Amino acid sequence: MDSFKDINLGSNLLSIAIAAGFLAFLILILRTFIIGINSFFQKVTLNKPKDNETNKHTKSEGF
Repeated sequence: MDSFKDINLGSNLLSIAIAAGFLAFLILILRTFIIGINSFFQKVTLNKPKDNETNKHTKSEGF
């Protein structure tokens, strides 16, 4: 095992901090992507007319 004199604590802490920041950035990108997809599918399903609504409009129109 390495002695305490051979361990460069500053370099190790910097590497761990950079890795943690990179991981947090990837999670943020993934979260934004998932929220965007969910929002898109919610808008698509809300704009889709239901069968009951279209039947009501066609029956009430005309003579």
